[in-house]
Amino acid sequence: MTPYHILSQHTLDVLLIHTKIIMLVAATMAAAKLLPKSTASLRYTLWFFLFIVILLTPIISKVTPQWRLALLQMSEPAIEESHMTNGDVPLAERPSPTVPREIKPTLTAASIQPSKKSMHLEWRAFTPPSNFCILVWLVGFLLANLRHVCGQIRLRRVLATAQPVADERTRSTWQEIVSRYRISFVVQVLRSDQISAPLAAGMARRIIILPHVYTKWSAAHLKYALLHEAAHIKRRDVIAHFFVHFVTTLHWFNPFVWFAQKQFIREREHACDDLVLAQIARPSDYANMLLDLARSSLRSSSVAYAGLPMARASQLERRLIAILSHEQHRGGFKFNALGAILPGLLITVPILTFSPCTSSAEGQKIDSAHTAVVIESLHYALQDDDGDVREEAIKTLGKIKGDRATELLFAALRESDDIDVQVTATKMLLGRGETSALQQFIDGLSHQDAKIRIRSAKILKELKHPHALPALVSALNDVDPEAQKQIVKAICELRTADAITPLAQQLQHEDYQVRALAAWGLGEIEDAATLPHLYAALKDPHGKVRVNAIESIGDHKQTDSAPFVMPLLQDPEWSVRREAIKVLVEIKAGGAVLDIIAALQDEERRVREAAASALGDLGDARAIPALSAALHDVSVDVRKEAADALGEIYEEK
Repeated sequence: MTPYHILSQHTLDVLLIHTKIIMLVAATMAAAKLLPKSTASLRYTLWFFLFIVILLTPIISKVTPQWRLALLQMSEPAIEESHMTNGDVPLAERPSPTVPREIKPTLTAASIQPSKKSMHLEWRAFTPPSNFCILVWLVGFLLANLRHVCGQIRLRRVLATAQPVADERTRSTWQEIVSRYRISFVVQVLRSDQISAPLAAGMARRIIILPHVYTKWSAAHLKYALLHEAAHIKRRDVIAHFFVHFVTTLHWFNPFVWFAQKQFIREREHACDDLVLAQIARPSDYANMLLDLARSSLRSSSVAYAGLPMARASQLERRLIAILSHEQHRGGFKFNALGAILPGLLITVPILTFSPCTSSAEGQKIDSAHTAVVIESLHYALQDDDGDVREEAIKTLGKIKGDRATELLFAALRESDDIDVQVTATKMLLGRGETSALQQFIDGLSHQDAKIRIRSAKILKELKHPHALPALVSALNDVDPEAQKQIVKAICELRTADAITPLAQQLQHEDYQVRALAAWGLGEIEDAATLPHLYAALKDPHGKVRVNAIESIGDHKQTDSAPFVMPLLQDPEWSVRREAIKVLVEIKAGGAVLDIIAALQDEERRVREAAASALGDLGDARAIPALSAALHDVSVDVRKEAADALGEIYEEK
């Protein structure tokens, strides 16, 4: 037994998702190093794209098609009997099996105990309760966010006492940077004595906070600091920072996600450094400024977690090496989304659509001992008090190859009193090529008991099998009215041209309900040979038959049918008149416009409403005066349809 059979499906899904995340992080790391002419901006975008994919991984893994790699058993194995019962005699040549009503399960310790030769070690895995796992995750999520919550509180206190910069030197330097970076939104530049290094913060309200000692900086020092923080603001790095942090804390137990966050932060700072270096002449001056800032802010502050501080001691060495290196590719100001998303998709699509399965022949088949246990269990389930349980047992038996499963399906078919169970069992047997399963219901059509005939007709209606047509046609003259209706319904459901003649004959039946069913059934057959019979049914004395005949004519959508339908606009039954209007639109009978306009004066509200709607669909300008007059109709529904129809006509014109 493999771990897959022990662990719950939910646990396996979670493990698979995090395996994919680990693969995504590793692939992104490799891509960031191997991409030709890789800039910090490109790598930063690539890492940001990774976090979007990590957030969506559970959804994408569920909704996308999966390609399978031979690792673990993940798909349902095929179940097959390894022997035939009753020798090698085919089932069709053996007498019908008999199954006792009282069935007891034959599951015993001996029946499922593996032999000594096949004994092997089994994996044992503890699956903790789901509520406990959720509680542990929630505690970790809250703790992972604690620093950022404290940082937000600290930032609010800093902002409460911060003052706008007022000196002319800083303001003019800032205006120059705004013009150079083409920043189109408002950014507040503040000063505070509670921080020791420049800080960019705020998502809706963009803010740059300078330490109180900024007045002692040189002009170049001040310019570099503002250039760096303005780059963060322009690139919307604060929003990206909080998004990445949120995704990281969702997966706080996965160290690879924390590693990815560290890489994202590193490339973010490198990208901003590149933007600053593009604006200045001497990289060494910028490097010295960062070194001075790092010295003055050795002690970390909680406010740093609520924004983007300019200098962190932990990142300083790598940043200085990158700044002073002449071999680094410097990216431009653009977000580089296209350049990162294309390789990102090449990385993520194969990984997200990956699903493991077994490659060993031993894992793909269930041996005969297991199959026997399954069949006996299903044998017992066939006697369950609940019909749904019996039906599901039958469906599972239908998946098992072999004669024993077929015998049980025949037994369920013969002994069950549940129509749904009988239909399901018959479908399973027909799927195995056992057409003899129909015979029980075909014979039932000629039974002395009318209830059995009705039941057999209902089951044949659900099965829709063409082999039943001759027996159904022979039973059309059943003396029981309900049985006759069910037989006609069963023939209608076959939707075959062979049913046209018997259904057409039923259009002469004395019961209008049988005639109406026949008219409906002819419409379900996609054959123009039904039209002459339907035209004749338009003269039936009963309105329900005429309505069904009109609907069936509309299903064929033959324009030539218009002359047969138009006279029914004067039919004494309002339902026939309304249906005639609808069908004339369906068959695009443009010559019926004047007759439909006249129907706007019909005494029945629903006919006038249908006429107004039809005139809008036909889009004929000749209807405009009549539709304008219909805007004064006593029925609000007619007025609404008339107004809508006028709009449709003018749209077409």
